[in-house]
Amino acid sequence: MTARLVIVFIAIFIACATSTLSRGTNQTRVEVIPLHVTQPEPGTYKPEVDVLIDGHRKRFTLDSGARKTSVFSDRDTRQYPVIAEDKSGGAFGKVNVVDVIQPRKLEIGRHVFLNPRLQRTGANRKTNLLGMDLLAENPFQIDLKNATLNLMAGASTELLKEPIHRLTGGHFAIPISLGKKHCYALFDTGAERTTIDLQFVNANSQLFKLIRTERGTDSIGHEQETPIYQVGSVQVGNLRLNNVDMASYDFGDEFRKKLEGVPIILGSNVIYHAKWSFDIKRGLWAVEPNK
Repeated sequence: MTARLVIVFIAIFIACATSTLSRGTNQTRVEVIPLHVTQPEPGTYKPEVDVLIDGHRKRFTLDSGARKTSVFSDRDTRQYPVIAEDKSGGAFGKVNVVDVIQPRKLEIGRHVFLNPRLQRTGANRKTNLLGMDLLAENPFQIDLKNATLNLMAGASTELLKEPIHRLTGGHFAIPISLGKKHCYALFDTGAERTTIDLQFVNANSQLFKLIRTERGTDSIGHEQETPIYQVGSVQVGNLRLNNVDMASYDFGDEFRKKLEGVPIILGSNVIYHAKWSFDIKRGLWAVEPNK
């Protein structure tokens, strides 16, 4: 479900580490998983994380907007037998039928997932996505500026107070304000730029200024022309940003139905500016602006 610009893939190995984070008198022990964060375009960010699949190291895009974790077909993953078929959809509405495979073990740092069911896409996509089916298993914190994914299994998450708006399909949304207009935005680390439904733009035209048009590419490779608008102010929790760029296209009735009326996909150009903590199972979140 992610919408992103054309991106360049860079592979590099980063080891895992463990540290303690302090919040006042409360200390939370977490596992710090280093992220490799690149800038495909100025002001946009692409977070990647190293994952082991049955001992084979793979680079995955950290994609909270992906409903399911997926791998592309390569020398290692094409060896697994197909156990089922599934559908994979991009933000521009195109849907592909993909294989489902089941390796014995997937590892993120010291976190082990046994017998995970993964989507396998064609060899031409060249993208692995770490999606919400695995990411939501533990409380986690995402900090793109400091390039860390903090996994907090078994740790205290009592500081998370704000409720998450969970969609039927498994995605989650958080409240956002554009000027004085309040709504929800789907939190999507796989979207390099925040994306907004053109229908919402037309209904609230006083909030937006058209600044240019670009060629947009969604998560399954579908392309289309994408107008870029600028919004004077964006407020998410206690994070406030001015003059934020947002890509826009017509979500269409089917995609709007899947998003249950959520008109915004919050992308990395906003996410980069704060630490975002989530406990999906408890339905809570918090944001701490980066200094």
